[in-house]
Parts: sequence; C-alpha cells; structure tokens
Amino acid sequence: MPYKTDNNGRYVVHSGSRYVVVCAVKENGNSPAKDFLEELERLDKAKLQQFAVLFQRIGQDGRISNKEVFRHEEAEIWSFKRFQHRLPCFRDDNCFVLTHGFVKKESKWPRSEHDKAASIRADDLVRVSKLKKKGLR
Repeated sequence: MPYKTDNNGRYVVHSGSRYVVVCAVKENGNSPAKDFLEELERLDKAKLQQFAVLFQRIGQDGRISNKEVFRHEEAEIWSFKRFQHRLPCFRDDNCFVLTHGFVKKESKWPRSEHDKAASIRADDLVRVSKLKKKGLR
C-alpha cells in the first residue's frame, strides 16, 4: 500500500480527528516501521488489520485504555501490541510516530528493541528539527 507523507516527511498510516499515526523516517531515508507494516501486508493481512483498528481508535478517541493492546514501555516509548507483535512509538505534537516493529519472543522486551526505538526516535526528531530550521516544514 503506498503511503502519503506528512509535512515532516513521515509516512501517514492513519489520520484521525485527534491524532495522526505516522512512521518515523531516519536521516538516511529508511523507515523501519513502514518496512514492518509492508511485510505484514505481504505475510499477515489479518495482523495488519488488527493494528489498523488500534490506529483508528487512537486517531479518533485519542487514547486506548486497554494495556493488553497499547501501553507505556519506558521513557518516551509506548507500543501498540497484537499478541507477540509490537510496534513501538512516541508522541510528537499530534502524532503517534511508529519507530519499528518486531515479534516479541520472550516475556520481556529485549533491551536491544528499547535501544532501537530510542535511536530511531532521536534520529527522526533530529531530521524533523533540521527541516524546521531550513523552513521546509
């Protein structure tokens, strides 16, 4: 599915009345979350649809109170959850920005996944900040 981009060059997954769900874009132009969603589209459309319902709910209602499907992980990182699949994200203004996706195989998140989410978040925010300074936003 082709994704449109927002003013910050992020890929728009869902646009609701309260929030927009987008995929972070690293300075090198890669978007691990978009890649993960495209892989789900090829391999597991049912799982992708389950995430789409969560994106619609956060976009329209502004919150998801069920911690089984959306929860705070640490620091600025939250995650959308469907069984073992995880999509970490962070808030930036009116956006929930997806960092990447993974399949959780242990009872706890691997430290490397927390670090990856934090790294993608930092990379995306630096890229967006540069756009703002250049007046391209």
